[in-house]
Amino acid sequence: MVVVSGMPNAKPVGVKLSRMIDQVLPGDVCVAEIWTGDDDATAADRLWPDEERLLAGAGQRRLVEFASGRRLARQALLALGITPDAIPIGPDGGPVWPVGVIGSITHCPGYRAAVVARSGEQVDDMSAKTGAIEAEGRLAGPPLAIGIDAEPVGALSQRIVSYIANPSEIDWLARLKVTQPRLDGDHLLFSIKEAIYKAWRPLTGQPLAFHQATVELGEMDFSKTTVESEEVPSAQSNHLPLAKTAVEPGEMGHRGASGGNSALITGSFSFTVEAELAPLLAGIDWRGRWLLADGLIIVGLLGRGSQPAP
Repeated sequence: MVVVSGMPNAKPVGVKLSRMIDQVLPGDVCVAEIWTGDDDATAADRLWPDEERLLAGAGQRRLVEFASGRRLARQALLALGITPDAIPIGPDGGPVWPVGVIGSITHCPGYRAAVVARSGEQVDDMSAKTGAIEAEGRLAGPPLAIGIDAEPVGALSQRIVSYIANPSEIDWLARLKVTQPRLDGDHLLFSIKEAIYKAWRPLTGQPLAFHQATVELGEMDFSKTTVESEEVPSAQSNHLPLAKTAVEPGEMGHRGASGGNSALITGSFSFTVEAELAPLLAGIDWRGRWLLADGLIIVGLLGRGSQPAP
């Protein structure tokens, strides 16, 4: 059961599910996502021959994750108007997209998604591409880089936190634990940095360590929002926890299939990189959004070419 969305010609496949990634990315990006159990391998997820050769000797879990991610990527490409083909692995381990396309894939227990957009294509059809106008009301520039990531909520060890976080990030993580104790800031930071890397590496061709990017959180929205058109309790209700300490494999798949996904917290973020790396990002405007829903953190980051103010 897959939902494909984002562009006017995108066609849903199977049962309509909640559009999670749509909440963190603009409308001119094509999205395919699926809620599924960890061991949900189907005939539709079989690899293409060129991809299968790349994974010779891989374990079953890796094969399932890779195959379902590629299937979603091909469906998103089809919505973009591009004939599906094999999507090989690049030298950095990421997917190799067709010429003129940017994209990103994510998978975690219970959820997988792929997003694609045409690289460098100026957005000029305001009626069809609803994400073309940024919050300031300016014309959005052409997409140049994209990264998504999904992580189940749960405790990260202090060793991992100290590895991924810079001093300023450790400060706001500590404050977040006091002011918003039910928000999993550790996993949120990890997921944001994963999305940054997925956007950074194809754009620059350079590696990026966790400590070389510094994240700042923007405003958060704790008001009631629904991914689908149904009433859910307020995010501030004492009867609806915002974060679970663990997510069982497949649990979110049942939630997705039943349409019970409510976006409980949403927010924005920005980031900077070390001074010697900053020139690689010159002329790019970044839009970073995240949400927490049903024990899952989803992050989307899109970089566009800068546009002069009107």
